[in-house]
Amino acid sequence: MINLDINSIFQNIREVTLVVGESWLLKKIKEEEEKNKKRKKSVSNRKHSYLYEASPHPLIQWAMDVEKWRESCLKSGRFEINESIFKYSILGKSLSKARHKKGFDKLKSRLKMKSEFYSAAFEAEVAASYIERGWCVEFIEEGGERSPDLRVTKENESVFWVECKCRDIMTERDQKIDSIWKELESSLLRNMGPNKINGAVFIKSSSDPLRTDIEPLKNYIFQQLEISKIEDTDSKEIKSTFDPTGKYHVGIQRLSESDVEIESSGIGFNSSDKFDKVCMVAEMKVDDNSKSYVRNPIMLAFKNAAPPDRVTGVIHAFKSAVGQLPESGPGVIWIRIHDNSWNKDLQNSFSKAQEIIRAELSGIHNRRVNAVILMTRMFEELENNGNKGLGYRPLIAIVERDNPRSVINGHMIA
Repeated sequence: MINLDINSIFQNIREVTLVVGESWLLKKIKEEEEKNKKRKKSVSNRKHSYLYEASPHPLIQWAMDVEKWRESCLKSGRFEINESIFKYSILGKSLSKARHKKGFDKLKSRLKMKSEFYSAAFEAEVAASYIERGWCVEFIEEGGERSPDLRVTKENESVFWVECKCRDIMTERDQKIDSIWKELESSLLRNMGPNKINGAVFIKSSSDPLRTDIEPLKNYIFQQLEISKIEDTDSKEIKSTFDPTGKYHVGIQRLSESDVEIESSGIGFNSSDKFDKVCMVAEMKVDDNSKSYVRNPIMLAFKNAAPPDRVTGVIHAFKSAVGQLPESGPGVIWIRIHDNSWNKDLQNSFSKAQEIIRAELSGIHNRRVNAVILMTRMFEELENNGNKGLGYRPLIAIVERDNPRSVINGHMIA
């Protein structure tokens, strides 16, 4: 259980500092702050290039968020938890239990690596869940041969192996589609931003987009923006037509003249569609009378007819994990689904993932695997009578094999 009083939060944060080292943490925070200062002064920032800059190490971002959160709590007198604080506390609590166990040192360097951070943090979290039961956990040193992450010994002296996989689980197809949308988005913003072409562009593709489609589609969009009239997008849906190829259904609407200030607390649009990718940018300010204004808004949204492979991608994590377990077993695989990535269709996503894993655990193959545990976390901002809070739900689904090669005595594995 994670206690979220202010003392336990700062104690958990101190646990993280003890593991990664205070000097390393302060150095990385200072480097990121310097980057932010340069970014604000950069002329290229007005071209929305900041949207495509590499994000900081998650731990550094959390540490910076903690300081902002602390200042906010002192100023408001309210104790309001946000997602970064919660994740920081989960990590700190896990490290406090795991850092004294045999083999833990291998995690220290991985926690400092941006590419390895989430995997290492998940490994510590899984280990801590077993340690809390009073079981003995050993972190397995990586050698020349493939090996699991953890060796777990239960109170009855039975032993099983654990392999943890934590990733966004994007298939090659999803990565390709995402990169194409990003390239088109970046190209549109580089033109619309500096030229102050304030508009909304919604694109729906009838089949997977191709990189060769970008240039002609972009040219068509700019042609339509030139002839589009300014209308209020909050009052009705944007009209759409097909591009000359007939592959893309495109909705285009001019939003405002350049540099015109619109009294509003934000920008939005009405649409019956759920888009795969949405980007909304604008200049915003609040005057001395606390009135909010928006200037030079741009809204871009993309949707592909065939849904992404977010769920079917768990098979790649599973197959990668199986080879890490000893052939004789018994073995348990934990697969961490990226936070909030299944929120739009949670029940169906879990059911489909379980069905996929169940098929892999049937027949004569993969008998070294006793069970696969799918885990994700849902965060949701809540508000009640002006008080803001954070809704949190850890979600776990277990798929067990009927005839594993070796049995885990005592049955309980998660």
